[in-house]
Amino acid sequence: DFTEGLGAVKSFLSVGIWDWGILFGTETLPYLMGISQIMKVLMAYVIMYFYLKILGRRELSAHIGAMSYALCGYMMVRQFWKSYPNIVVLTALVLFCMELFIGKKNLMWLPIALFVYCTNLDAYSVCLMFAMLVGYLLFRYFQMSDAYRIKEIAYLLLQTIGAYGIGIFTSAVCVIPSLISRIRGDRFKTGGASLGEYLFSIADSDLLKTAFFRTISSDWCGYDANFVGWGQIISAPTFYCGILMLVLIPVALTKQKRGQKISAVIAILACFIYVIFPGFNFMLNGFAEVGF
Repeated sequence: DFTEGLGAVKSFLSVGIWDWGILFGTETLPYLMGISQIMKVLMAYVIMYFYLKILGRRELSAHIGAMSYALCGYMMVRQFWKSYPNIVVLTALVLFCMELFIGKKNLMWLPIALFVYCTNLDAYSVCLMFAMLVGYLLFRYFQMSDAYRIKEIAYLLLQTIGAYGIGIFTSAVCVIPSLISRIRGDRFKTGGASLGEYLFSIADSDLLKTAFFRTISSDWCGYDANFVGWGQIISAPTFYCGILMLVLIPVALTKQKRGQKISAVIAILACFIYVIFPGFNFMLNGFAEVGF
């Protein structure tokens, strides 16, 4: 039926690496999709493990970190959708290749990783990836260097932007139509008009409460601005586990070098800006909603 589902798409439709199940026919597709989701968890684990090893983590720490990443809430909760776990796997791949560039001075793999990322995710994720690349590069530079050289930073940024441009150019047949449809879509038009409502506002108390709980534990206490109270007993275990993070952040900062402290504080402030200012939140959420 070419009037519903994929048949109704009026733009270029690409078959990504996660669509391998269609090669075996429609009868086996439901079963192979389940296997595909399991494979994504395993791939996220393996890629994150090697990423942590490049960072110099010990064997046990790398295994624990990789397992925590592969079994993160985003991966587990969004297994109901075929596409969302792809973000977890491909983000780990880009981080791994970024670290090859930063730590090993090997830029060859970054454009390839970005090509795979761009051809398997939508235009909005591709735009966010640019911000993540620049932010991660600056974060790692300040973390590794005590002396800051503007020319060196500019050169690294130009290399990163060039790799991103190659990834976009080689995947343009997939990215450009998706980007155009997004710009012409109702979300961009309606959201752009609604941006003025949030631009100079501050998040209310309920939004701040749910943001706090969803950051350190879970959404049992509410979603977005729908805070339902402090008495959710079932969320207590995740809440107390999350509290440890808040306790350990100041302790960890005292053990870091000056450059590492600056980069960590900048990252924390960026998170606070995302939570406190709805306008910034609204834009990063693709003009969809103010929420977390």
